Amino acid sequence: MATQKRCIRLCGLSAAWTLACAPVPAGAGTVSATAQAFVTILDPMSVTPLSDLAVTATVRPARGQIAAEISPASYEVIAPPGETFSVESSRRLMLWRDDGQGLLALELDPARREAPLAGAGPDFARHRFAFGGSLPVSAGADPGRYSGDVRVIVNYN
Repeated sequence: MATQKRCIRLCGLSAAWTLACAPVPAGAGTVSATAQAFVTILDPMSVTPLSDLAVTATVRPARGQIAAEISPASYEVIAPPGETFSVESSRRLMLWRDDGQGLLALELDPARREAPLAGAGPDFARHRFAFGGSLPVSAGADPGRYSGDVRVIVNYN
């Protein structure tokens, strides 16, 4: 009975591996198997708005001023684990009346919340933060619908 020897050879072929096993006797043939490799490429950091800064419709006072009720804008940052970041925004948001004739200044609250979310996957971490503020409405405020954009900047290392 002839003795058989097996030879295993690994060859890299464009991100796939080919495994060839061939017995030594002539005319025995070859077999092969292929496995694939996968990678997920993540952006270093992304920020997504979750909710808008909302101001409750407010009746202007007959005299003096009142503070409008505000629900904060919230955001989510997604980053690789261990990434550090800081958040910045202007301290004042200018709200223009839809006809462009009136202007109100909303003072943004510099306090923000940052907290890792439970259940984040191994490839990224999630953090949420929010910006609120105060909007004084005076007796002289022009009635109408006012709007503006809350822009936040996320700096990361």
